[in-house]
Amino acid sequence: MAKPAQPNHALHDARVRLGLTQEDVARELTKLGHELDDQGADLKITVSARQYRKWEAGVATPRLETRRLIAAYFDRPLSELGLPAVKTPVRATAEASHTAEQQQLSVDRAADLPWKNELPKQWAVEMFTRRGFATVTGAALTTPVWKLLDQPHPLLFSAGMGGHVDESLIALVEDTAARAQRLDDQEGAAARGFVTDQFTVVARMLQRDRYDSATGRRLATVCARLAQTAGWMAHEAMEEPEAQRWYLIALRVAHASDNRPLMASVLGLMTTQAATLGLTAESLQLAAAAQETASAAPATIRALVHARSGLAYAAAGDLAGFRRARDETLALLDQATSDAAPPPAWASYVTATEMDAIAGRGLVDLARRIPVPARQRRLVAEAEPLLSPRAQDDASENRRSSVRHGAWLALAHAHVGDLDQAVATGQRALSRLPDITSARIIGLLSELRSELKTQRRDSTVQSFVRRLNELDNRP
Repeated sequence: MAKPAQPNHALHDARVRLGLTQEDVARELTKLGHELDDQGADLKITVSARQYRKWEAGVATPRLETRRLIAAYFDRPLSELGLPAVKTPVRATAEASHTAEQQQLSVDRAADLPWKNELPKQWAVEMFTRRGFATVTGAALTTPVWKLLDQPHPLLFSAGMGGHVDESLIALVEDTAARAQRLDDQEGAAARGFVTDQFTVVARMLQRDRYDSATGRRLATVCARLAQTAGWMAHEAMEEPEAQRWYLIALRVAHASDNRPLMASVLGLMTTQAATLGLTAESLQLAAAAQETASAAPATIRALVHARSGLAYAAAGDLAGFRRARDETLALLDQATSDAAPPPAWASYVTATEMDAIAGRGLVDLARRIPVPARQRRLVAEAEPLLSPRAQDDASENRRSSVRHGAWLALAHAHVGDLDQAVATGQRALSRLPDITSARIIGLLSELRSELKTQRRDSTVQSFVRRLNELDNRP
């Protein structure tokens, strides 16, 4: 007698948690499959509601490529969806002495490392998951982060058939990551294509080339740095689902390289993004995860994490929490001057000036959230000396940060009615904007325009508002 079919409760529950019908999921899977096909993934996947009902009923199992698509859509491992996992052969190690240490690397999650032969197709799935249609919120964002922090990092060896990654080559790719970061500091999101292309190149090296475990960790660190930079550039372009994808990829690859300071940095950026999007609970959780991850990091990294945690408290309107984060940041910056453990080279931008500017943004955000005019003015007065040094910085390596914080300072002045200061500061930021590609900075200047329109209508303000109106025509 044939064994009766067992309903796939896990797949059913994943759908119900999203509030979707079987027809909805079938339609979305087909849409995603066609998107990937258009991107050259050659998936050719179409799902009918009838097929999907059979999968939940347990009377049929989707084929391999469709299972990968389902995992990407729900952003869950196949094992959590009641579907057979995609098997990946265990890699041989580069040296016989490493045989006992080799590990299989899972590839059945949407943001896993790209170690498999079908890299272009897999990467298309990773870069066009459900997160391409909506920003992840709630437990869907924070749960994978907490799970990852509890997992041991994989050991990275390769017996690839490509070239050997020697010291000169790894030094070159590390320099590429540093140049990508400098491009972001100087030009904002303009170089996103370059950064993502370099990420793909290094990911292919990890997949195909030969290296030992130490070199594997360095390559993975470069991958994570490039993904982090791509995420920040996407955030600057106000493409938040794309930024989330890159941050989660950066976090996963940094974990693979056993680089907890870099993981903490990525979590700090995720904290900032969540705070910007108004995801207060998620921002506070990500801040806690960042602090835990950075607990053994150099003082400079911990200072950075606490500075970004302050933005989460500010978004929550928690002035006391913000003050604690600020005090901890200052104490750690003092400690960093005598810290025996030097900060990593990628953290060179973590200076007292930059941390002050971040704190200044937090104070302005608090001033906008606390509806007491006298308190607002005190907070803005406190923010001004923190924002001004960075806003007035003419160094090319800090250009994006200078324009960004200049816009924040102008907004602060406008919010409390100091319109002459708002216009002067805003004009400086606007004059440097042609050198920067940042939809987020344009958004801040558009907020400034709205604030000025509601206040005094003298000729100076009106003239500046007309200049700000030209932002609507900026490509």
